[in-house]
Amino acid sequence: MIKRSRVTAILKLLCVAAVVMIATASTARADRIALESYAGPRPAEAATVMGHLRKALQAQGYIWDPAVLASEFIDHAATDVVPLNSYTAEGLNKDVEYGFSAWSNGNFEEAQKTFDATLAKLRKSPLLLVRELATQDQYRRALIYAALANKRLSEGEKATSKAAEYAARRDALMSEEICTFPDRPIGKQQQFSGEAVTLYETTRRALERDGLGSLAVRSSEAGLTMYVNGAPLIQGKTLSLIPGTYRVLVVAPGGVVREYAAVVKAKQTTQLVIQWDVDTSLVVQDWVGWSFVTREAQQQEAALTVKLAQGHHDIVQAAIFTITSEGKQVYVTGTLYDVAGAGKVKRRGRIVLNAAELAGGDERLSKLVKFLDGRDDATVKDLSAPSLRAEAVVASMPSKAAPAPVTVARAPSLSSTPRGLTLENKLIIGLGVLSVVDFAVVGTVGAIKGDRAAMLVGYAASGSSLLLTGIYYWAVARSPARVAQSPKYSVLATPDSIGVGYSKAW
Repeated sequence: MIKRSRVTAILKLLCVAAVVMIATASTARADRIALESYAGPRPAEAATVMGHLRKALQAQGYIWDPAVLASEFIDHAATDVVPLNSYTAEGLNKDVEYGFSAWSNGNFEEAQKTFDATLAKLRKSPLLLVRELATQDQYRRALIYAALANKRLSEGEKATSKAAEYAARRDALMSEEICTFPDRPIGKQQQFSGEAVTLYETTRRALERDGLGSLAVRSSEAGLTMYVNGAPLIQGKTLSLIPGTYRVLVVAPGGVVREYAAVVKAKQTTQLVIQWDVDTSLVVQDWVGWSFVTREAQQQEAALTVKLAQGHHDIVQAAIFTITSEGKQVYVTGTLYDVAGAGKVKRRGRIVLNAAELAGGDERLSKLVKFLDGRDDATVKDLSAPSLRAEAVVASMPSKAAPAPVTVARAPSLSSTPRGLTLENKLIIGLGVLSVVDFAVVGTVGAIKGDRAAMLVGYAASGSSLLLTGIYYWAVARSPARVAQSPKYSVLATPDSIGVGYSKAW
């Protein structure tokens, strides 16, 4: 009996351990992230809204902290490069010679400031170094003499915190020189002083003490030209490098240029995978999310989110929030994507906040987050239905009401009374040019305030001279409009619009 009891106890213990291990394996790394997404600039209200949202996101188990997300997606962080003519070879020569003159005259503080400013300009214009190779000699001189200026300043400060700052800057600059020009060791025969040679050799020994590292850069994007610290890179080739930070410059065929930072460690291989379409839209700063040029580009949000998550296998869901404002109201749209399921929309909802609610919107925003996780709430507008998803994408024109019939309001500027107003309804498939001065949104169909109306179904637009294609619903007042109609085709013209296409009247 004793043996049987022990066996039973052991089996129970093993079962419990197995259950715990299975549960841990299935839940410990099933991450959910929260990002932002905008077509155009991020609105000013976004910081306040996200401040409230993050409390609710944390309670629901999302990874929301921008610092944590930035660390997770550090490989996608890149700097947009300014045009080539922002800094010239002539300007570089002038700056370096001025800094060298200050150094030679013993004005080390002025030399340090000059070289720091020169290097800052170069880092904003890295194309200069790869397009005009003669500039690399001046770049090297700037690094060496900047390091020497910081060395002298650190010695002058003696044992102070300022001395430590100068010494750290000295080492960083000389390390950059060594990593950028590994095959060009400093020697007295190159007209550098013994002080420069000693600093170079000491720094290089420290960098190579633990051995070399490797860097491999790859991308699925065709036609990219790459450089590592100014030297051309053959994609797919693994470089053996001195440990340090390397700048990877990427030039796309369309002229877009971005620069990545890759940290190479001793006896390790750093893999830099460039996802060009993801990287050019992803913002990794004090907020993390998507920044698109147009609303049409924003329609790639789901596909790019899936692609982003593919390199981070623990991410299974992503909540994307878009904040827009119109007048005194702020619209917050949330979409929960199943990134493990090809970007399928699990839920999408929207809330509207006024100024008072924006100041203390924790409760409303918490309801939105819970709604995305499956808890229905009457205060959250459900946009999950396929017919409403297109409406949600047009973030700058949020819907204010459920779909309703088109109505046309007479504008006082056109007529003082509505007498004699009759409407003709038409469905036109074709091309329309619409000049809109004012409009009101009625459900998912826009109606112009005036004696005529023309708007794409499910869309509202404002501005002037908009060229639209698609299916149009026209509600037209007969008096100011001119309609030429055959059994199948019609031409409609008003003072502000013209449309041509196949029509059906009823």
